Amino acid sequence: MKENEMQNALSQVNVALAKALEIMVAAILVAMVAMVFGNVVGRYFFARAITWADEVARFAFVWLTFIGTALGVHRSAHIGMDIVTSNISERKQVVLRVIGCLLVLAFLVVWVRWGIRMAYLNRRFIGSGSRIPLSFVYGIAPAMAVVMILQHLLQLLVAIRALVRR
Repeated sequence: MKENEMQNALSQVNVALAKALEIMVAAILVAMVAMVFGNVVGRYFFARAITWADEVARFAFVWLTFIGTALGVHRSAHIGMDIVTSNISERKQVVLRVIGCLLVLAFLVVWVRWGIRMAYLNRRFIGSGSRIPLSFVYGIAPAMAVVMILQHLLQLLVAIRALVRR
C-alpha cells in the first residue's frame, strides 16, 4: 500500500470512528439525563428513587469523559500553547509536531497497557447498585487510548509527509 493510500485509509477510519463516537456521546448523554431526571422525579413526586440510576449516571459520565477526550484529539480541540512554535520556522514547527506526536504515542501505549491491567484487576468487582462489571467501566480508558493512537498516527503521518516534502 502506498503512503497516500495508507493516509487516506487511516483518515477514513478516523472520520468513521469520530462519527461513531459522536453518536455514542449523544446516546450516553440522553440516557444519562433521562436517568438523573427520572430519579429526581421519582424522589420528589413518588418518594421512591431508582437505586441504580446515580451509579449508572456516574459510570456514563466516565465514559463521556474518555470518549470526549478522543473526540477532542480528532478535532485538535485540546488546549495548546504556541508561544514557542509561533516564533520559529515552519519546518521546525513540523519537527516539533513530529516529536510531540511521538511523545503522546509513547504515553498512549503506556495508557493502553496499564488501562487493560486496571480493567483486568477489576474484573471480579461489580457496581453495588447497577451490578455492572467495573471492568466494563474501566475498559473505556484503554479503548479510547487505542482510538487516540490511531488519530495520532494519522497526525504523525501527515507531519512526516510535510517534513519530507520540504
